[in-house]
Amino acid sequence: MTTFSTVIGVNDTAELILSEQNRTSTLQLDEQDRHRVLIQWNDTASDFPRARCIHELFAEEASKRPAAVALVAGDHSLTYAEVDSRANQLAHYLRTIGVGPEVVVGLCVERSVEMIIGLMGILKAGGAYLPVDNNYPQERIAYLLADAGASIVVTSMETDAVLAPHGVRTIRVDLDSAIVDQPKSSLASGATSQNLAYIMYTSGSSGQPKGVGVTHHNISRLVMNTNFVRIAADDVFLQLAPITFDASTFEIWGALLNGARLVLYSPDYMLDLSKLKSVIRQAEVSILWLTAGLFNSIVDADLHALAPIKQLLVGGDALSVSHVRRLMEGFSTCRVINGYGPTEGTTFSVCFPIPNLFVIENTVPIGRPISNSTAYVLGSDCEPVPVGATGELYIGGAGLARGYFHRADLTAESFIPNLFSDCGGRLYRTGDMVRYSGDGVLEFIGRVDSQVKVRGYRIELEEVEAALLLDPRIRQAAVVAQPDPRGDKRLVAYVVVERNGEPDLKAIREDLSRRLPEYMVPSFFIALDVLPLTLNGKVDRRALPAPDTRSSRVTAHFGLEGTVADIWAATLGVSAVGVNDDFFDLGGTSLALINVVAEMSKRFAISLDTSIVARGATVSALAEAVKEKMAATSQPDSSVEGTVADIWAATLGVSAVGVNDDFFDLGGTSLALINVVAEMSKRFAISLDTSIVARGATVSALAEAVKERASISDPSSLECLVS
Repeated sequence: MTTFSTVIGVNDTAELILSEQNRTSTLQLDEQDRHRVLIQWNDTASDFPRARCIHELFAEEASKRPAAVALVAGDHSLTYAEVDSRANQLAHYLRTIGVGPEVVVGLCVERSVEMIIGLMGILKAGGAYLPVDNNYPQERIAYLLADAGASIVVTSMETDAVLAPHGVRTIRVDLDSAIVDQPKSSLASGATSQNLAYIMYTSGSSGQPKGVGVTHHNISRLVMNTNFVRIAADDVFLQLAPITFDASTFEIWGALLNGARLVLYSPDYMLDLSKLKSVIRQAEVSILWLTAGLFNSIVDADLHALAPIKQLLVGGDALSVSHVRRLMEGFSTCRVINGYGPTEGTTFSVCFPIPNLFVIENTVPIGRPISNSTAYVLGSDCEPVPVGATGELYIGGAGLARGYFHRADLTAESFIPNLFSDCGGRLYRTGDMVRYSGDGVLEFIGRVDSQVKVRGYRIELEEVEAALLLDPRIRQAAVVAQPDPRGDKRLVAYVVVERNGEPDLKAIREDLSRRLPEYMVPSFFIALDVLPLTLNGKVDRRALPAPDTRSSRVTAHFGLEGTVADIWAATLGVSAVGVNDDFFDLGGTSLALINVVAEMSKRFAISLDTSIVARGATVSALAEAVKEKMAATSQPDSSVEGTVADIWAATLGVSAVGVNDDFFDLGGTSLALINVVAEMSKRFAISLDTSIVARGATVSALAEAVKERASISDPSSLECLVS
């Protein structure tokens, strides 16, 4: 029998915030305070190339530094001149088939130099690009293409087949002979800075995604002569965000419109932290954007991966104060910037470069409006609220998108006239509740609706619920966002199914995956007889049961499987994990996997990456992958001695430890020994205690004790240690 436990839903939080907003809307500002919040704190005007198209600005950079490296993808690189000429060839061809201003062209190319040439060529032809993820469900791809009116799609060898069912004309940017025959010279695009540059789709509360139309001058305002980040020609950006995510706008154009270098991170099924660390170091990346969830995962798993970064922008959700502290305390040369902004404001509208640790005692503010942007905190009467009072954030300025593509009704609801500016213009209603501090810094409070952020992606819960209700087996559905044990949000779906037997939740999940992108598919599915309701007949989200994370399978207790299961249980917050349980079925996410793999690497003292899930994401499959990796990488006996020596060196703060060195002669104490033994237990995945020093406190003596203890508790562990 299901028991109901408290789950605080976003709607409950919204009701509290709206109550506060209604209270503060009755408060009046005197003229001095009104001038401060409306004029003084929005004095952000600065020069930027408002009248220029972004492909023109890129061509200007190419003419100034033709031999400078523009793009790097693995061992392959292109100069500014090479990118410009290849994009010109594509543009010439696109013009011959009707592409021009306001014509939307799909772009379905994996992260590569061809992706950049594709979007640049579309812009040079005067068109606007529509990013399409080839991993999206076919149903979603069909909707995006139809809604945007894209009858032409630029593709590559890896993605061309994905578009075959959709009846569109595809152009292989990496192969089409008609492109190669085109001139490399520049051409007049016919576009102005007011024309569309791209359309990016976000989750929609109506049950379907909505396309945000962004113009050329919106983009140049973001990255040209701005005040939240310093960009120079010697900077190196890492292009890590999906092209369908608006952070890619900052990464791509921040680099290419300022003469900097753009390093393209090769696409992975799951992000590999060791690979990311290597790319950052080898490419000397200086400017990096991360979602808040990924930032937390990297700090937890390997803080030193971020050591080379000079300017780190983090956003997509509220920042963790403890994680920011750890980074800033570890690397004082890294400038951390909290970046806030909806897609409708072209990536960033408000930013907070964190000056020191004293300003983030409890929360990390979202900051002040960036150059050529405005921010207003308004009550329910659309009048400014006093400093310190909660209100809804409205943003304006040159970054404000044109609106929702082909959705005049939605545009009119969210984009309203700016009554506080003598120059007119519009404001976008963000739905975010904020308040001003006394020095004009904005603090995020919450949402007024059911929109949530998961792994940096904006998700309207109504869209997920609408997709669930398309399944004929489901009569009712409710979706909420809940924190996992690490503090990251995950979606939980509650469904009431037709009364014809036990619900097949796995099949429901699989069907939903054919309609929604992976990041919108809930981590947990819970079947209920009825959805709990409030007295007003609404779903009572407080009464929805928390996910039951107990395993019903054979539990792993010993050896490698037991250690893997323990790591999973701690990461996912479950009471027990079975040897055949699937990581993702237990609510695991790609971010959580990064931390699991990092912890496994520490425990087993070997280098692992997220590719270990290739043959399955069960405990037994990962344990087998670990055994194979240990057998392939371990060396005769010295591997154990080397690990012991490394642990000693880290604990005692010495640069090197010899196999015959004595722990206490090196300055070790009985307290330090406790920590050493605990770390050895984790690394070798066996139970150890301080009695292992009975035959000597040298590296070699302790290594022998480890081998003996391993052979007694689990012979397979010994084989992995010394094979």
